[in-house]
Amino acid sequence: MNLCNYFSVGNSGWTNDYLLERAKNLPNFRLELDSTFLKNKIHWKIDNIGDYITHYNRMMNSNLTCPIILRSDAVVMDGYHRLIKALLENRSYLLAKKFLIDPPPNATLVEVNA
Repeated sequence: MNLCNYFSVGNSGWTNDYLLERAKNLPNFRLELDSTFLKNKIHWKIDNIGDYITHYNRMMNSNLTCPIILRSDAVVMDGYHRLIKALLENRSYLLAKKFLIDPPPNATLVEVNA
């Protein structure tokens, strides 16, 4: 099962595999990092310490040689864990790819009530 990586307003989203496939021919560029990225909103579900640890581990184990993927308006679609790691390491840039035209969503968020 491939989980949705990013959701827009509403319940549409993109799976990681789909984003990587759509972005594979986009050129890499150096995304300069500065304090403005500290204001980016992250819509992660963090309800307890276990959730926090999961995201912390994903961040610390992330591969900074893999470019992050940006929407056409420069919002991060894939790569927040890499972005945070790069900022924590005081890096000046991160490799990125940016869509000129965003691909159509390929997934729908379904909420399951336990």
